[in-house]
Amino acid sequence: MSKLTITGCPNQALEICRAAPGFAACTLSLLILAGCGGNDYGSDNSNSLQPSPVSSPQPTPVASPTANPEPAPTTTPTTAPTPISGAELSLSLQPAFNQLPAQSLPGLFGLFQAPGDADHWYALLRSGRIVRFENSDAAKTVEVFLDIESITRTRSEMGLLGLAFHPQFASNGAFFIYYSDDRSEGDSTIARFTFDGSLPVSNATQAPILSVAQPAANHNGGSIAFGPDGYLYIGFGDGGGGGDTYNHGQNTQSLLAAMLRIDVDSSSPYAVPESNPFVGNSDFREEIFAYGLRNPFRWSFDMENGDLWVADVGQNRLEEINLVDSGDNLGWPIMEASSCFNSDSCDTDGLTLPVWEYAHNDGACSVTGGFVYRGSSIPALQGQYIYADYCNGQVLRLRKEGEVYQSDLIVDFDASVAGLGQGLAGEVFILDFSGNIYRIVNQ
Repeated sequence: MSKLTITGCPNQALEICRAAPGFAACTLSLLILAGCGGNDYGSDNSNSLQPSPVSSPQPTPVASPTANPEPAPTTTPTTAPTPISGAELSLSLQPAFNQLPAQSLPGLFGLFQAPGDADHWYALLRSGRIVRFENSDAAKTVEVFLDIESITRTRSEMGLLGLAFHPQFASNGAFFIYYSDDRSEGDSTIARFTFDGSLPVSNATQAPILSVAQPAANHNGGSIAFGPDGYLYIGFGDGGGGGDTYNHGQNTQSLLAAMLRIDVDSSSPYAVPESNPFVGNSDFREEIFAYGLRNPFRWSFDMENGDLWVADVGQNRLEEINLVDSGDNLGWPIMEASSCFNSDSCDTDGLTLPVWEYAHNDGACSVTGGFVYRGSSIPALQGQYIYADYCNGQVLRLRKEGEVYQSDLIVDFDASVAGLGQGLAGEVFILDFSGNIYRIVNQ
């Protein structure tokens, strides 16, 4: 197993691409997560699927791009994680579902189970497909669940980025995806599809929910998920470039650089929950649940207590992990993690700083958010957050001791981890972008 072939960054060679000595954080097929990519839109897909046009709200235009600021850092990054040692745990990764055909899961971004269906896994593939296979290590075949490759743009950090099953999927068949729409130069698009028991799901069932224009091809965010409140959460990045080029980070009239929360059940295409923090505030888009995010590519809810864990990909020095609550301002671009970035005063009053951050050492350069472990196989991991770094392949755990968080290295993995997965039983899986799946085991 090896890293993806490195070929360099087209157009803007942004700061993150040169942050980690010995590793260029950009690839021909995936400039993913770390901030590479530019404004060079172009189609590499056909346009055969033609659902109804999207009529949902668009963000307010912002001023023309400004030069990328590179202010001096003002704080010291946290220390590097330490390997797990002692009698408590001896963790490693073990191949899972390795009887599946080779190359059947290329561009693996996510692994999901649907509510009420513990018999199957659903694999999210960047190209625009979702495939399904049996929940058994003896599984040998995959079947196409959804195929929208013909309308999915995959330049830079674009693609089929997120999947969320409706909480009542078992009875209503509804699920939601987030993809970069090739028919509109990569607009970030949220759509509903309906599964009627036949595979593949008919593309004609697509019902557009929300579409947001993207000024550049990177910093799209990615995950979508239903919260414990039954509302759909959507994480969007700052629109791309570098250093908040398009000034979305603190622009609360924009849907970018924000975590959104919408109600997809009470109105079409959606309604704004009355409990959203900025309802009635004319200075904010009412869909906003939290803001000040740079690129929340992978995030999740703790399936036990509902905590919202958001890993936000950093600029050129620090990666951060946040516990996010309603109305939070996560600080970008005033701060990069807890370090001053683009502010003369760096006043942190009113900002929510990360619970954990790490520097771009040892080849690290792009956090891949994961899940709080709620499985039964490794009791010592219970309640701990599992995450990874895309660039150096490290898989880590984050745990709280008293009032202090500590991160430990689980394994130094020779792979590009662009996603993690969690099933209904709470076990966490590590996903190699090339298509291999691994479970965490205690030796």
